[in-house]
Amino acid sequence: MGSMKTWIPEDNNRLVKTILQTGFRKYETAIKYESKIIKENIDNPLNENYHIPAEGFHTSGMQWDDLSKQRLSKKRIENKLALGMNNPMFVRNHRQETKVKMKSKAKGRYTLEWYIDRNGLENGTNLYTERCIYHKKRNSGRGNPMYNKTHTQSSREKMSKNSSKIVGKYDMENNLLDIYSSMMEASSKNNISISMISAVCNPKRINKTAGGFIWKLEN
Repeated sequence: MGSMKTWIPEDNNRLVKTILQTGFRKYETAIKYESKIIKENIDNPLNENYHIPAEGFHTSGMQWDDLSKQRLSKKRIENKLALGMNNPMFVRNHRQETKVKMKSKAKGRYTLEWYIDRNGLENGTNLYTERCIYHKKRNSGRGNPMYNKTHTQSSREKMSKNSSKIVGKYDMENNLLDIYSSMMEASSKNNISISMISAVCNPKRINKTAGGFIWKLEN
């Protein structure tokens, strides 16, 4: 299982990934089997640049210490590796077919069901809870982008307009739990920021969960 980062064949069309086991009826089953092997041998140097697009899983940099990660981050910022012509997608657009595939893969990602499907009921629930706690801590105090800042008058007017919309609170099985007259009320009664509730209520948003619940605008 080669990596384009460490091994480039003479003919790119010959870069084929092969799993040495028969009996797979679906591509997804083979990918999960492969992912399991990699995760069980995560410290193996051969896995240094391994990643599985179908699962959003990768090992790149997992063996680096914190100092190495800081140096790499600093280097990327100084050299502007993701800006302008240095960005691989500079003056390029994804095809419509690719966009559909990306949306399909991202659907339901990082929800409770997503974690349980990949890690089992107990471990998946724990990982989901840890992620919720992590994001809650990250967005509080100095970690909050609005720390020591104030909204402009126009921003306040937009927020006020959005907060007056009726929202419904659903459990993960899509059962209605409660209805709130505004996002502000939903925010204060559930200890979830208005911006987060507003974001997941966006019709274009694939992930509809915030604080372990599904949120929808009610007509």
